[in-house]
Amino acid sequence: MADPERAYHAFAKTPTPPGADKAGSAQARDRSEGWCEVRWFGATGAIEYRCDRAATQVHHMLSGRGTRGKGLSALKEHKQHVCDQCHLDITGGVGGRKLLRVGGQRPHWTDRYQRVEIRRRA
Repeated sequence: MADPERAYHAFAKTPTPPGADKAGSAQARDRSEGWCEVRWFGATGAIEYRCDRAATQVHHMLSGRGTRGKGLSALKEHKQHVCDQCHLDITGGVGGRKLLRVGGQRPHWTDRYQRVEIRRRA
């Protein structure tokens, strides 16, 4: 019997038809209706917030060398339409990651984030 995780990772990196990544991004933009799709939990973990800024970028939730925009990464289910600030907070930008995904092993656009404090070295 094949290992499902191994099969998943193999499929995640498979080549996709030309234009599939752009089509998935367009579908994510349509789904968001122009608003950032990032949701996060408050400090207590009980209250959920949704970003109220206009979305400007598509975030590939599955990324890495040889993965971004291929296989599962090209699908709208694994993309979020996000604002500039949330995209920086998720990917790390300057000062490290401020939003960490809370969800299953495989990222999905409905996953939530946990805001984390960045501690500066003295």
